[in-house]
Order: sequence, then structure tokens, then C-alpha cells
Amino acid sequence: MNRQEMKRFDLEDQRGFARLSGDFNPMHVDPERARRELFGEVVVHGIHVLLASLDSLLAQSPPAARMRIQEVECRFQNPVLLGGEIQPNIVEREGDSICFEARDVEGVLHLDARIVLTNAGAESASVDGARYEPAEPRDLGFVDLEGLSGHFEPGFDAAEFAARFATLSRFLDPVDLADVLSLTRLVGMECPGLQSIFAGFRLQRRSGKASASRFDWKVRECNERFSMVKLDVVGAHFEGAIETFLRPRVETQPSIESVVARIPSGAFTDQRVLVVGGNRGIGEVTAKVIAAGGGRPIVTYRSGGHDAARLQDEIVSAGFSCEIASADVLEGPGAIDAAHLAALHSLYFYASPRILKQSGTFRRALFDDFSGFYVEAFHDWVKRAAESADEGLRVFYPSSTMVEDHDAGFVEYAAAKRAGESVCGTMNRHWNNVKVHVERLPKLATDQTLSLIRSRRMPVLEAIQPVVETVQSIKF
Repeated sequence: MNRQEMKRFDLEDQRGFARLSGDFNPMHVDPERARRELFGEVVVHGIHVLLASLDSLLAQSPPAARMRIQEVECRFQNPVLLGGEIQPNIVEREGDSICFEARDVEGVLHLDARIVLTNAGAESASVDGARYEPAEPRDLGFVDLEGLSGHFEPGFDAAEFAARFATLSRFLDPVDLADVLSLTRLVGMECPGLQSIFAGFRLQRRSGKASASRFDWKVRECNERFSMVKLDVVGAHFEGAIETFLRPRVETQPSIESVVARIPSGAFTDQRVLVVGGNRGIGEVTAKVIAAGGGRPIVTYRSGGHDAARLQDEIVSAGFSCEIASADVLEGPGAIDAAHLAALHSLYFYASPRILKQSGTFRRALFDDFSGFYVEAFHDWVKRAAESADEGLRVFYPSSTMVEDHDAGFVEYAAAKRAGESVCGTMNRHWNNVKVHVERLPKLATDQTLSLIRSRRMPVLEAIQPVVETVQSIKF
């Protein structure tokens, strides 16, 4: 197996590749919008990973002459997140065929591919060198996709491509490369567009004279049950098939008006409540419930300042109180103004890293990441808030039914939550001025639980309203 150096992707890499390929899907270039999507972070373009891997492999063993692609197929097995590192490896090489893969430092497979290269023949047609400008992708649903077709003119900035993929630029046909780049533009911008996930493709060289001025596509199959969309494509040099998924849309929580209709007026009058990690999802709903009852929520956030400002504006515009404060919980309670911690009635701790299903093998580093939030940070924030509480601090610790489900894909998450429950038990037994309410919540309808596979998720307000009523009524 031929192993290469690790390749790391940063935000500037992503934005540069977007200008090169024309795929400006916010999932790939906008951290603020990407954080609310399925993967919770910016995802590296799959075609970017493919080209970077192939460029690295060919640089180690350059062809003797210019080559053309006869066939290429690829499966994008797991997303590469921003800042992630991958290592491309040749798995098998037989004649003109090269099978290769890309794995991260922990051995997780992100891409496996096969390419067939042959000596180039006649000179290729030229490709338009215009650079793409940022644009918004089409926002299509299954109702729009059935039988949909279209075409566009591929672009190829040879100088920009050479700056990013020097070996591929030197040895491969520019029209071949333009066709491959067109795949990510198609999926991310045209069809399915905004909500797309690129799963894989296969291209074969087609017969006939090459024309670099048109890339045609047509939806061949839609399967809403499995969120799958398959397309047929015909480019200048290739024809083939693409497999994509339509990811679920961002969750929208109930408005403050709908929450007010369920909460008795004055139920939490003037109660100061710190909602840690509360600018969306469960924390957002908690803040609205507290505010609707006349309480004074203080919502902390690490990222997503626009979401926090939107939440504050919604609550205040309805005539209620809400403060927001930027804070990285891992830096401890000293990360926010001490005034926000003064005279608190209660604290709700929702801060969390992204929760994604894993391979099933226990990963110590991942467990440590979860524990940093659910055990250490939780302990430190409760301890500091309790020091300035008037009579005592009521605390909500949101555990999960995954603790008892024993799902191998979430073993680190469940273990860290169980450890946090143990800390809560210690607080309840030995901290006289703290009372912690622990509840193992089911899967709730939040951004954290978005999935391609549809499953029942409990509405957040339905689960959280009784929790808030219980916590706010705790007596000392």
C-alpha cells in the first residue's frame, strides 16, 4: 500500500475551490450556516478531497507523459470536516487502473475510488477560463426533482487549477478535469442544490467528438423514503451516473407567541435563569418558556451569534426579557461577565460538541471531548454559579435515553453522559445549595438529531416545558 503525507483542508482552501468549481453551497463555505446543517460544521467538497488525493498520489509517481481519464468512479463514505486531515493511499494498481482511498488519522474511511488512465491522444479542446462568482444554490425538494433536467457551460481556470493541483494540471487533459469539476457544481448548485449530499459517481469516456461547451444532466430516479436522488450526466468527454441524497432541512422551533399561549402568565416572574449553550434547539425553547412566564433568561453561545441575536430580538420584541452573552464553556465561567452569574435562580446546561454516529470502536479522544463538556465544564459552571446564588441554585442536566440504549455508534457520548449523571448525584448529596434535576431525554427534533433516515423525534416544547416547570419549582 502506497501511503502519502496527510492533507489538511482549511476555510481558505474551501473558498478557493468554490471559486474554481462553481460550487458555493453554504455547507462548504459558510461556517455560520453550516453549523445548523446535518453535519454541524463546514464539509469539504467531496470532489476537492478526490482531486487533492489523486494529485498527491500522482506526484509521488508521475506518469511518463500526458494522460487522459478513461474511467473514474468514487464513493464518498464519510464527510471530511473543516480542519480535518486525510491521507490518500493506493490500495491496488493493475495496468492502467489505480484503486485508492483516503482515510483520516484515526483510520476512518472518507473516500474510495478507482481511476483508469491511458496515454493522451489528439490535443484536447480548450475550456472557458472564466472564474465563478459566489452565488446561491437552487433550493429544490422532491416535488421539484422528478424528471428534472438541464445543462450548463463548464468553466475551467487553468492557472487557478494548476496552483491548487499542480500534478493533475501537468499530466491530465483540462477538458477531463472540467467535466469532473462540473459534478460538484451540478450537485451543490443545480440539482439537488442547497440540501444536497454527494454520495458518489461513475464516469466513462464516451465516443464522438469532444465539445467543451455543454454539460447535460437529468434526474433518473427519486426515492423520498431513502432521501436519494440519482442523475445521469453527459459532459464533453464523459457520460455516467451520480448518486446523491437530499438532506433534511434545518429545524425551526416554536415561535415565542406559540410558547406564550402554553405558559401561565407570571409563572416565573423575575427569576434569573442562565441557559448555557442556548441560542438554538433545546436551549432556544427553554429561554422562550422562561421568558413567556415572566422570567429573565440569560443565553450563552460560543458560535452562531446571528442565531443568538435573532432569539433575543424575537423574545424582546414580544415584550419579554432576554440577555445574550458570548462564552466558550470550555474556558470556564470566567468567560462571561460576572454580573450574568449573580443572583441566579437556576441554570440549564445544554453546551455540547456535535454528536455524530461513529464506527462502534471506542475512541478515547472522542470520549474526552464529550467529557470536557458534560462533566468538567458542567461541574465548573455549576460551582461558580452556586457561589453567587441567593438561596440555592436549581440545575437541569439533560442526559439521554442513549445511556440505556447501548448503541455502539454512540458509546463515547453515552459514557460521558453517564459520567455527568454521577457528578450530578454527588452534587445532590454533598452540595447543600445545589439541587440538580436529571432527565434522560428521548430523541428530540433539533439540528443535532437531523438524519437522512426518517425517525420519530419528539417536539422540543413538548419535552422541555414540563422540565422547566419542574426545575423552576424546586424548593430549598
